[in-house]
Amino acid sequence: MVGAHGDQDQDQRPVLLFVFIALFATEFSHFVISGWPCSAFRGRWHWTDGVAALCRSLCSRTTCQKGHGKLSVVEKLVREEMREVCLRRLTHYMSMVRCVCMLASIAYASTKHMSSLNVTLEIKCSIVTLWAITLFAAIFPNFVNKRTANLWYIALAVMKYVLICIQQSASFYAVWGRHLNIVMIVQSCHCSELWLVGLDFFATMICRLFVGYSVASHDHLAGGISNWVFNESFAFVTTGVAIAAIRLMDMDRLKQRFDSEVSRLNTGAMARLLELMCDVVVELDEKCHVAEPAPKLSALLMLDPRRTLHGQPFGEFMPFQEDACRFESLALASLQGPSGSMPGAMSATLQGPGALMPVEITFVQFQDVEGVGHLLVGISEATTLPIAELPSVRGRQKV
Repeated sequence: MVGAHGDQDQDQRPVLLFVFIALFATEFSHFVISGWPCSAFRGRWHWTDGVAALCRSLCSRTTCQKGHGKLSVVEKLVREEMREVCLRRLTHYMSMVRCVCMLASIAYASTKHMSSLNVTLEIKCSIVTLWAITLFAAIFPNFVNKRTANLWYIALAVMKYVLICIQQSASFYAVWGRHLNIVMIVQSCHCSELWLVGLDFFATMICRLFVGYSVASHDHLAGGISNWVFNESFAFVTTGVAIAAIRLMDMDRLKQRFDSEVSRLNTGAMARLLELMCDVVVELDEKCHVAEPAPKLSALLMLDPRRTLHGQPFGEFMPFQEDACRFESLALASLQGPSGSMPGAMSATLQGPGALMPVEITFVQFQDVEGVGHLLVGISEATTLPIAELPSVRGRQKV
């Protein structure tokens, strides 16, 4: 029986070599065309744009999600960005799989000792087929887009099921099981649809259990059936936890990035509005300290924009203790409110370059991504000193 299988493998070896040579020639042609300096020569492949557009229109009916109207704007942006990230990962993953298949085919074709590894004809054909699929995706990149990414993921998953189901020996089953969990974790990062990742995970687990039971009925597994079931269940549970943790970290990372972008845009809008109303705008942290170098503030108070005021308490610029205490109380009350609450305003006196400077201070509170309150303070020189401030200022001058 073993001799007949070896004769069949030897009979199919020229066919596999022919397929290998054809795929290698296609790889070389794709490499030459993609690196050719003349864009007119590469234009011969542009006929695939129409076919790719047709495939996108057909696939959009089965892959598009519903119910996006209930999601917030940030969640929609996160999902859209997740599709972009998964598409880039899928492209890189298929390139990596193509290189692995090509190296395996080269090693099999150039080495005579590969027959000692007990690699069956079905495994060789599966590797060549997987190489052809990934090579097609590299030659026609227009077919790899956000609408067809799920179909490419399904194709790679089907090839994984085939490689699982054609295992015939306990040794190969054990060796493949060591790498399968890593393949599942890596492949799950290339699909934006969580339901598809979960379906692929359970299908892989079922295929693995059925094939393992079939192998155990014909061959002896180390430790017995109970130990094998425990090891497989523990491996799949660990893999599932790792996949869920990675996907949650991806979503949290993207959501935090978009929240940071939204916060930055909102802060920029408030800062621009204050700049239109005031002469100087400076940001304060939760302790009412200057949170930036503030060259405009240093130019206003010291006539030297190169001096940094970062980290200095804003109350130190007020020569009168009453103004500093009043500003601190109003600022702390504003920091305790929600982000974007009603702005506050007050009149105060700042220590200018050799003279006291009456100013109007306007401040509004906002929160950064970490939820820490900050203040945007706008300062404008007062044209006339408010009447309510006259008694206190004159009294201080007499003292």
